[in-house]
Amino acid sequence: MDKSFALTSTYVHLDGGAAERMAVDETFWARVISGARPLPGWLLASFEFSATDSDTATQHSEVHPHGDEIHICVDGAMSAVLERSEGDEQIDFGVGEACLVPAGVWHRLVARKPSRIVSLTFGEGSRHRTRET
Repeated sequence: MDKSFALTSTYVHLDGGAAERMAVDETFWARVISGARPLPGWLLASFEFSATDSDTATQHSEVHPHGDEIHICVDGAMSAVLERSEGDEQIDFGVGEACLVPAGVWHRLVARKPSRIVSLTFGEGSRHRTRET
């Protein structure tokens, strides 16, 4: 298990001091969201975005009720849109910068230009919903 791997297709589940590699396929998120694949602890992953709001990844909002989420921009320019009761809050972050999404806040990510991020999510109990346009 000492071979390198891509964080875009193999996530890392961090729990209790252990790091478990998890291959991601088309059923991964459905299993996680349904609870069929519990993920206590943290999930480390990388995502790539095109520079359009029609990008599949930006068509949903998500919430992590039991823990924070951290996004680190390694290429490009991103925005995190946090859904607040007083209106959306937009947090822009670029290369070498991070964004912290507090637990319990519905949010989505939008690429301002082609981008790549690394995310660390305390994801137990996470929920996703299709974004209304």
